[in-house]
Amino acid sequence: MGFEPSKADFDLWIKDFGTHYEYICVYVDDIIAASLNADALLEEFRLKAHYKLKGVGQPDYYLGGNYGRIKSADGMGTCSLSAHTYIENICDKIEKATDAKSRNYQMPMDPDYRPESDNSIV
Repeated sequence: MGFEPSKADFDLWIKDFGTHYEYICVYVDDIIAASLNADALLEEFRLKAHYKLKGVGQPDYYLGGNYGRIKSADGMGTCSLSAHTYIENICDKIEKATDAKSRNYQMPMDPDYRPESDNSIV
């Protein structure tokens, strides 16, 4: 297919088209690709590599990260990555384990928390 592994990460494959680069990230059985002609790339996967693809479409979540698009004035835009879902899941686990509410704080500590005085002598 003409892709070469990145020197920084062997799970990232790059193909130079002269005017642009296209990328494929592979992790076990998960694949995400950035391509100007995604349909042609997917067809190559099906025909040449004999992959059976499921969940094909615009990515919204991959390997623990939320993906999105940010439109720019020139119409090109860029991709965005967020840990929102991962953080929500961690907050759920912490709340269940500690019976504490950790949501909607704007600072690391609860603003109503008042430390006790320690008058002990060591």
